[in-house]
Amino acid sequence: MTKPTPQPLDPARLTELALAVVRADRFPFLATIAGDQPCLRPVSPVRTDGFTVYVANLRSYHKTAEIAANPKVELGYLDDNHNQVRLTGVPGCPPRKPAPAPRPAQFGPPRAPSALVSRRGRGGSGTPPGG
Repeated sequence: MTKPTPQPLDPARLTELALAVVRADRFPFLATIAGDQPCLRPVSPVRTDGFTVYVANLRSYHKTAEIAANPKVELGYLDDNHNQVRLTGVPGCPPRKPAPAPRPAQFGPPRAPSALVSRRGRGGSGTPPGG
């Protein structure tokens, strides 16, 4: 196999070209460290804002513990032409939106207490009065 010849690159277009690679790759690879072992896995970003990438993660996933132990990570992107972009950094959690204020309970106007009507007569015989 012959060595590829890199095409000249205009430095003014570097950000534009790198963002195009990021947009083209739907499943970048996340690199973490588990103890002394590198770990690489595909992830599915839920949102990308320029070079800020949001990846959903659950506490039960191995990558969560790996990132907690060593927060240095890298995301690798590759397009169909084998152009690649590597984003290296330390992850963080975006600030959470404050919970909405609780809405006050809405009740109708108070009702008058209902009268309790006994079906038993005064004598306790079980027959209604006048019966």
